[in-house]
Amino acid sequence: MTRSPRRLYLYWLLLLVPTLAVGVGAVLLLWRERVRLELDATAARETHRAAVVARARLVVENMDLLAGDVRDNLVAAMRELPSSPTVTREFLARWRLENALVKAGFMVSAYGSLSVPEPGTPEAAVFEQRFHALLAEFRSVTGMPAQASGARRGRPSQAAPPQHEPLADVSQPPEGGNLYLANNNANQFQQQRKDLQNASQGGTLAQQESASERSGWTVFGGGPEPLAVLVWLQRSLGDDARGAVLDVDELGKRLAAALPEEIGPGDGFTLLDATGRTVGARGSIPVNAEPTVRVPLNAAWLPGWQVTGFMPVLAGDGAGRALFVMGSLLTGIFVLTILAGGSLLLRQAEAS
Repeated sequence: MTRSPRRLYLYWLLLLVPTLAVGVGAVLLLWRERVRLELDATAARETHRAAVVARARLVVENMDLLAGDVRDNLVAAMRELPSSPTVTREFLARWRLENALVKAGFMVSAYGSLSVPEPGTPEAAVFEQRFHALLAEFRSVTGMPAQASGARRGRPSQAAPPQHEPLADVSQPPEGGNLYLANNNANQFQQQRKDLQNASQGGTLAQQESASERSGWTVFGGGPEPLAVLVWLQRSLGDDARGAVLDVDELGKRLAAALPEEIGPGDGFTLLDATGRTVGARGSIPVNAEPTVRVPLNAAWLPGWQVTGFMPVLAGDGAGRALFVMGSLLTGIFVLTILAGGSLLLRQAEAS
């Protein structure tokens, strides 16, 4: 018994249309899942990147604080030295033996004459040649070194003058008041005004004495020229300035200690100097890879130095595409299997 061609076509349509509909629907769902996975991966990567950037900035802030502590500690040590020039020169000459951060000590008069290192020695000649700009500025009439070309230094803070409440004028007797009481109040007022003037003059002298102290963190070079950092103190105008040339390598080691120790898998942080040389590194640092973030240190401390942060490529970045490709292949195989099986059954039914 044979079946009519029209009925066979109907069977084919009943097999083909639902099968293709299921296949197309599966592919659309796979596409939507791919888009969702890619959006999730992008959001996770941006969150991870923001965390790396925030941590790098925190590291730079800590390094700036460390540099400030180094400056304050050295200035405090120089401030505590006695006023005796002989004792100060001896201390500065041997300071490098007692403090790993100090490469050499120096002492300069307010008019630029060098006393430490000892004049006429090779060390003094090298110092005068390298830092002649700083020595020239100490020869100024005021004795205060101004901002040097290619150098940076901090400014001493000055205390604001004390504020006093105005006193009421009681020199005139109140209307209808006691004359003795009015004169007594007037005498008290004059004494208060005199005491206030004396206190103001004493405060002004103290402020002037405090404001006359100068200290700084002066940077020379950087980039192609070797970096040199000088910390100095001038206790009063016209006084000798004492200071230290820092060991930049030792300073870099101490700053590199601020790099985070607990780091996520695949993350890494480095401290680079102005030439791009790695001073310190923590975590996973890929070779010849562009860092995720670059955060420079305060140029007043170490110009050109920066902290770089790295993060790995998330494994989920290609998960959505892989799922779509594999799912589409499986869906295609499923559709072809159904169509092939249905065709075989139809042929057997037609032959019978």
